[in-house]
Amino acid sequence: MKNEALFDKMSHNINPSLDVLIVSHGGVGSNFIANHLENHGIKIRGPRKRQDSIYIQTCHIAIKPEKITVPFLYIYGDIVNSMCSQEARGLLRGNIEKLSQHHGNKDEEDPYNYLYQYNNFKDCVKLRYPFKIEEIKECFEKLKLNIPLPEIKERTIHHQRPYTKLVQKGVDCYENTILNNP
Repeated sequence: MKNEALFDKMSHNINPSLDVLIVSHGGVGSNFIANHLENHGIKIRGPRKRQDSIYIQTCHIAIKPEKITVPFLYIYGDIVNSMCSQEARGLLRGNIEKLSQHHGNKDEEDPYNYLYQYNNFKDCVKLRYPFKIEEIKECFEKLKLNIPLPEIKERTIHHQRPYTKLVQKGVDCYENTILNNP
């Protein structure tokens, strides 16, 4: 019941003029895609961009709120490097907390709710990271976005072991899942 009330409240805070909401587990270029879309007139976050409250509330949610009618773009993949990237920027613990905030999942096989999130956004447009131009094109077509494709840059940092305890726990759980696609 608590979650429903929060999502109901959240749905009232969403600016109806937004075109798409982007959700991810973090560290997968969602800000790159959001910036590209916004640079081409697609309303993603709100007037304060990354500081906009709706973006802060929705960028790492685990459950798709049903009352929100704005289309969702779910970005996922490269889970090991994404966790390391978030850890290096001091974001991993906070993003994991956001994923657990609306769901009390204590599943040892999915301790960070990454698979739970993936399954909750199964009916949304999905985009895998690392990005491939053909997949971005298909994604934009599904979202009915008639804008130029971005110039894709490859991830320049590939994190190596040893990982922090928090990252290692995630690697142990997610390295051989859909979230760690090549």
